[in-house]
Parts: sequence; structure tokens; C-alpha cells
Amino acid sequence: MRQQDKAGDEISYVAMQVSSMELVQEIYQILIDKEETCHRTCFSLQLDGTTLDNFAELKNVEGLKEGSVLKVVEGCYYAGRICCCFLLARNL
Repeated sequence: MRQQDKAGDEISYVAMQVSSMELVQEIYQILIDKEETCHRTCFSLQLDGTTLDNFAELKNVEGLKEGSVLKVVEGCYYAGRICCCFLLARNL
């Protein structure tokens, strides 16, 4: 996975092995739980410029294959999301 900031500048790569049966949402959660990526809580995952559906199984993502690079794209925060992030931080 490749992380980028809002300006589109590349920040880092995070390598991980996943099963084709996993949901995109599970990768999202793994990234939130990892120390090197936990500071990003509002983002989407993209493959070749297309935002992935969080509830799709990886095996159903068109064009996704071994060695594919998913891009982490920061999203905009809104009131509901801010509350979720605050609660997550408070629980830590």
C-alpha cells in the first residue's frame, strides 16, 4: 500500500499479505491499527484511481492481483467521523 498526503506527495509504503476473501474494510482496519499508519483515520483505498467499496471482497475487486499497490487517499472529516475518531483516541 502506498500512502499519500493531501497534496499527492508520496509518504511511504506499507507491505502486507491479505487473503482474497477479506473485505476492503478489513484492510482499512489493519491500517488504523498499525503504528505507522494509525494517525490516518479518515481515508479511502484506491486502485488505479478508483475508490474501492469498503464492503467488497478483495477477490471481487477488478484489476486487483498479487503485487498490486493500493493508494491511501485522505478524506474530509465531517461531524460524525470526527466523533468516531475522538472516541477511538479516547479509548487508546
